[in-house]
Amino acid sequence: MSFTKVPKPTFISAEETSITFEVIAEEVQLGVKSYDVYYKQHAQPWDVAACKTIDAQQGTKDKVVCTLEELIPGTPYCIRIVVRLESNETSEPGPEMVVDTASIDCNNSGPCCTIQ
Repeated sequence: MSFTKVPKPTFISAEETSITFEVIAEEVQLGVKSYDVYYKQHAQPWDVAACKTIDAQQGTKDKVVCTLEELIPGTPYCIRIVVRLESNETSEPGPEMVVDTASIDCNNSGPCCTIQ
């Protein structure tokens, strides 16, 4: 089976130690088992990236939400998706999303983050 376009993560929110995003499939892909979410600190190479697997059935037909937790405050992270089929065949990694976790606020102005 060939892959349609691998989705780019879509930003929802960032806190000091977590990033929440959604994976939106542009087309319904039959046979999708899961999405492997690879994430790393921006300066690190991809070969040291952590991976979190999201079951494609946990969301709606065309969207799943994921939260990465226990991250370092004020740190930029790169996130990309690999699609895994029922046959365990995997796609090439999709486009990257770069997000900063929120900085710890010392001025009571609220947390902030940067999205690229």
